[in-house]
Parts: sequence; structure tokens; C-alpha cells
Amino acid sequence: TPAAPAFHHALSSDDHESPLSRNSPISVLKGRLQRVSGSAGYKLNFIRLAAFAISGMIFVGPYLHAFYSGLWALGGQLERRYNASKGLKILLQVIIDQTVGVIVFFPLYYYVYEYAEAMVALRNLGPVAARATSKIQSEIISVLMTNWAVWIPAQIITFSFIPEHLRVIVVNVVSVFWNAYLCTRVA
Repeated sequence: TPAAPAFHHALSSDDHESPLSRNSPISVLKGRLQRVSGSAGYKLNFIRLAAFAISGMIFVGPYLHAFYSGLWALGGQLERRYNASKGLKILLQVIIDQTVGVIVFFPLYYYVYEYAEAMVALRNLGPVAARATSKIQSEIISVLMTNWAVWIPAQIITFSFIPEHLRVIVVNVVSVFWNAYLCTRVA
């Protein structure tokens, strides 16, 4: 398509940047893609792409489906059984999501991603656990802090104003940007 060469040029060229454009969404995306690819030019790393896709299919999707199904059921129980207000229900759901949910999710995700990447790259699986553990130890605090800065407000808004049947769409939009950040930390 005609847009593809222009997008590639925007990702691979610095000659048009001004101080304002360096903070544009394209520039931010460009920086994230450069960190993921490990180069100054746009270069897609198919091993990492496949590892993220596999991790998403075998872990992220099923985990989030099960976790949020349980979270919505808990919200229903709080309303029916305890006559909890909407505000209390939202507060408890966000607290559970951002404590139990992320504390269980992120360490597991690092391991799943590392194993997926090693299998796609046909590398020895022996050092994978040690590599994942090392990344968790060096990155988890930063990832959790950024997660809380992004997802606590996003989930409060989502749980408060978005009908349950539309929440997946809203969360997916936020997830596009979150995943761009996360791939710089996990990969």
C-alpha cells in the first residue's frame, strides 16, 4: 500500500524530526521498535514476534479470560450477596486486579515468553529459567510501577463507565500501547 513506504520512512529516518515531533506517537513507536529490534533502523525480529504471539495464545489470552471472568463473577457476588455499591465493587476489583492479578501474571509471563522465544529460536532450554529469573529481578519493579501508572486509571475508567460486553475492546486499545512498552522490558 502507499502508506507502507511512508510509515517505514517515518520509522527509519531522523532527518525530518523537530523537538515537537520527537514526542509524537510515531517517534515513540519508532523508539520502541528500535529497542525491540536492537538496531537504529527498522528491522522486524521474527523470533520475538513469534514468541510474543505464542505467549499471547498459550498464556496471556487464557489467563486474562479466566482471571477477568472470575473478577466479574466476584463483582456480581458482591452486588447480590452483600449489596455492595458500584464504587465499592469497582474499588475491590481494581485492587484485586492490580495486586493478585499482576503479581501472579508478570513472573509467569516472563517464564512463558522466555521459553517460547527459546523454542522458536531452537535454543537450548536449559538456561531459560535462569534468564527469566534474572530479567524478573532486574525489571519487575519498573514494570509493576509502570503497570500501576497505566492500568489503575484505565481499569477504574473501564470498570466505572464501560459496559461489561465492551470492556475487552477498550482494554485492547490500551493494550496496544502497553504491549509496545512491555516488549521493551520482556524481550
